[in-house]
Amino acid sequence: MPQPATLPNDIETYLENVAHALNAAHSGTPILLKDICASLNITVLRRQSVPKGKAYLSWDRTSLERPQIHLPLTRHKTWDRFCAAHEIGHFFLIDKFDYIPTSRESYWKTEELCDYFARSLLIPKELIKNDLDLNTHEQIISTCDHISETAYVPWLQTAKRISENVPRVALFTFRWEDSVLKTTGSSLKGHKGRFRELSQETEAYRRIKWVFESTAPANIFSIDLNEFNGSKFGDFLKKIGAGSISFRVSARNGTARAVANI
Repeated sequence: MPQPATLPNDIETYLENVAHALNAAHSGTPILLKDICASLNITVLRRQSVPKGKAYLSWDRTSLERPQIHLPLTRHKTWDRFCAAHEIGHFFLIDKFDYIPTSRESYWKTEELCDYFARSLLIPKELIKNDLDLNTHEQIISTCDHISETAYVPWLQTAKRISENVPRVALFTFRWEDSVLKTTGSSLKGHKGRFRELSQETEAYRRIKWVFESTAPANIFSIDLNEFNGSKFGDFLKKIGAGSISFRVSARNGTARAVANI
């Protein structure tokens, strides 16, 4: 019985190199996925059966039919682009290594790899180097905003790309749930720091809520790490050796974003 296909240890380097080659052939910001798919002979279709925020690769290598990427009917520009780029990652894993995950563990590992490929494709390293100014937390978040908006990539995926290239920076997203401020996303590998609570008993929570309720928040404000004591998020900040952290909250959608030096 033939053994399942495996991936090489340097698979991330391979995917980064593939993304770089595609970027070189299709330069510009934002990267035009339509042209890339055409060059790879991939058809992109919208299907009612595809849930919002999802995409699927349909490809039978034994047939002569072109590979297809299926997107949802409901359009969401940044997520559609990221999901399509993710599926192109699956295409290369199948085309080059004949690789399809066969276990739950390998499935999630493959999903992480294809997310990494999508970030590498949509946000070239050159874009990070040219735009990223690390002098202040405000500049880091503003740069993440700028790259997300100009490259048409979801904000958190942009944050992950920044952390991949600047390991000493961690970015987080938050939202309020039943009087608890909870992390909904993290730029750290493996989603470290996600779903950590910041309860209302902490001084940090009271400061963030005061800013949220008393102003039309836009500016960045710093919070002393000691003000997070007694919360799961505070414990996490200590665990990763955070040196400082700043927040920006949005009254419009009830969310917050933060950046920390680690």
